[in-house]
Amino acid sequence: MTIIETHYVDQSETFIQLYNEGKSRKEILDTLQIGKGAYSTYLRDNRHKIKTLTTTCPICGKTFHKKNNGHKYCSLRCKATAKNERDRKKRQIYPKHRTCIICGQPFTTNYPNHKYCTPECSKIAQREHQRQNYHKHRDEILARRKELYHKQKEEKGW
Repeated sequence: MTIIETHYVDQSETFIQLYNEGKSRKEILDTLQIGKGAYSTYLRDNRHKIKTLTTTCPICGKTFHKKNNGHKYCSLRCKATAKNERDRKKRQIYPKHRTCIICGQPFTTNYPNHKYCTPECSKIAQREHQRQNYHKHRDEILARRKELYHKQKEEKGW
């Protein structure tokens, strides 16, 4: 056995031990000082030696075999349900009282990015932003239009 093969076998054994202990992918990469490609290779080569981990889904309570250490939910439906619950909790924490920056009217929102009280105020702000942006780049826009006009004129032979 060559030195490289011996090193690979030693690292494989360490990999299996860490994986079976339930260490995360990042922890295994850091411990063995290997890249993601090597991680995949070790995982593929040692599949038969790795114990399958069974766990319970925190949403529905069903017992299932984990595909990897980051696998928490038994299905995509349970994963989506968990995400929706997290998002709902964030919104419940976040009822904020704000003042609309267009009309000055107070309003309450559950979302951190809302700046306007109604869709109408949002449209007004959007138009104003477009107007400012047009005036900021007006010369460039007009020069581009003029260039396109002359190019079409030459192509069509006007």
